[in-house]
Amino acid sequence: MVTLKDRDVKKILSKGKSLQTENLIVVYSKNNLGYPRFAYILSKKFSRKAVVRNRAKRIIKEALKTYYESLKDLSYDMIFIAKKSIIGKKTTDLYNDIGKLISVLREGNGQISDKLN
Repeated sequence: MVTLKDRDVKKILSKGKSLQTENLIVVYSKNNLGYPRFAYILSKKFSRKAVVRNRAKRIIKEALKTYYESLKDLSYDMIFIAKKSIIGKKTTDLYNDIGKLISVLREGNGQISDKLN
């Protein structure tokens, strides 16, 4: 999995489209690379404890690894912003959220601030 550079993250956050699920906000933008790139944002506002933030990042990454075969041909840059509801969740709880995200990106009709709940 390829990660995004800081300058790319800033550009996507300002001009990208967003989707919300129960546990995640995903800001995405089309790229011309032929493969997806990812970034994860979990601020101290999310949790002051680094252990909690790092665990949340790990479960997002693990859920993405499971779906990577479905994602690898999508040319999108994606930034995952975790909501506080992710604290205490298991990786399996995120599978549904990421599955919904993939279906919206495949259809190509994701509108700004679509709710996927």
